[in-house]
Amino acid sequence: MWRLYCEDGAPGQGIALVTTLRKIERSVAALDLIVSPIKYRRYEVGPAFNDELDPFMHKRNGFTHESEVRLLSYNERHYLDLAYALIGDHGYGPAPTASAELPTHIFLPWNPLDILEAITVSPYATDEYDRRARAAVAAIIPTAVALIQMSPRYSPLF
Repeated sequence: MWRLYCEDGAPGQGIALVTTLRKIERSVAALDLIVSPIKYRRYEVGPAFNDELDPFMHKRNGFTHESEVRLLSYNERHYLDLAYALIGDHGYGPAPTASAELPTHIFLPWNPLDILEAITVSPYATDEYDRRARAAVAAIIPTAVALIQMSPRYSPLF
């Protein structure tokens, strides 16, 4: 996964924030977010999606290595406007007003350091990258340096 998703100066270099699902759920409980581990499956096998959020919470089996958890902000008004635009007017009530575009980002009063268990430096990272990562963390929150751990290094021939 390091080489798939990290490339900070070189392939596989990066850091990971480590926590638990329970801590994430507790930390965002008041933020009106849906938190769910992704379910991995073969789409052609098993039941069809029967919930409007199913497409957001499922992925194909080929992605199981990700062990992903998603946090979803669900804007029901926007969803209903889009559904109406797709289905059209069937005379069941007044047409809704056009929905504005959703914002590109949602800023939440949430601090990941409150739930952090560790900061892991990639096993592909050089010693220089490890030093820079530690210095960057120390510059932001000096107490978080104690959470940094280095993954066991992979052999250069690996």
